[in-house]
Amino acid sequence: MKKSFPVMVVLLAALLSAVFLGEQFGLWSTTFLSGGFAVGQEEPSPAPAPAQQDSGTDDGDVAPAPEGFAVVTGFRPEPATVEGPRARQRQPAMGAQLVVVFGEWSQGGWTDLLDAPREDAARRSQTLIGDEVRMVNQEAGGAWSEVEVVEQRNLGGWVRTRHLTAISPGLRDVWEKSERYRVVRAPGIDTAGDLFLPFGARLPGEPDGEQVRLTLPDERTVLVEPAEVRDGPLSLDAALARLRGFREIRYQKGGNTVEAMDAEGLIFLLYRVTGVKVPREPVDLRHFGTTVSFPEARAGDVVFFSTFNPDQPRPVVLLEDGTTFIEATPSGGVSFGRLEQLRRHREVLDVRRYGMTAPALGS
Repeated sequence: MKKSFPVMVVLLAALLSAVFLGEQFGLWSTTFLSGGFAVGQEEPSPAPAPAQQDSGTDDGDVAPAPEGFAVVTGFRPEPATVEGPRARQRQPAMGAQLVVVFGEWSQGGWTDLLDAPREDAARRSQTLIGDEVRMVNQEAGGAWSEVEVVEQRNLGGWVRTRHLTAISPGLRDVWEKSERYRVVRAPGIDTAGDLFLPFGARLPGEPDGEQVRLTLPDERTVLVEPAEVRDGPLSLDAALARLRGFREIRYQKGGNTVEAMDAEGLIFLLYRVTGVKVPREPVDLRHFGTTVSFPEARAGDVVFFSTFNPDQPRPVVLLEDGTTFIEATPSGGVSFGRLEQLRRHREVLDVRRYGMTAPALGS
């Protein structure tokens, strides 16, 4: 019995280390597959396990979406139809006037923004189809371009040059002068072709009968339902309701699409569709906006909780009922939780409000 005691101590220490690493570095994740549309390159793994009691997660107690507006979430029953011949990709060179993201031409919709020009570099963010970028540099051979993403407060990084396209002279007037529509179906609009329009993407468009016709960077168009897009910012309550469409999307650092999500990406998307540009980086996010006291917190405010690592707080977004939140964590992906339960086990470090007002909780 005495000899087995040190072994038990070692096993317990190993278990605690695994839990810590999983929370901090995203060792636990799942792959999302739906309706034949597979995203990501990792092997499928089991669905997220139910959260432990101290996580504050309890999806069964999450309030339903508020009434009063149409909320379109989940994948379409029928994919949208892309129309017109695809133009030849105009791969941009340094000095190109108007360069936007398209994504992989065999499956367009977004591209990864990396911190170095190589495949195994860390991902900083994902930039969406239609996002304008500024060309900063190109590596020798032109396979990688260093860019600044205008929609992400000029966040810099490297993207695959083949995922960009220079807008053609014939399309430039449409691109620069037409009304921009935001995709507000979460997690996005699937199409019958080689394209996925992610939540938050902004594209030129115009009404076409009872639908809306969006123009793509490759000069094709796609017809979508009016409830799937918006020609102006969403209200904060409407945007919060749509985040429910990301439930159980896997966690991965730098993600902000159906492929994967991190905490900052979820917050970035929420405010993107409301017309507020918040920082994408964790450190900047905590120092952006206005600090409010916890009793004054409102729907849409971001509460930063303590974790085992003091340099990596846990941000959660308060929902409309004032008792629940939405977040993205390594252990559970995008999930919901009860605020009271999380507060019993974590310290509130800060509460931030980003550029918009919302009704006080409980009002």
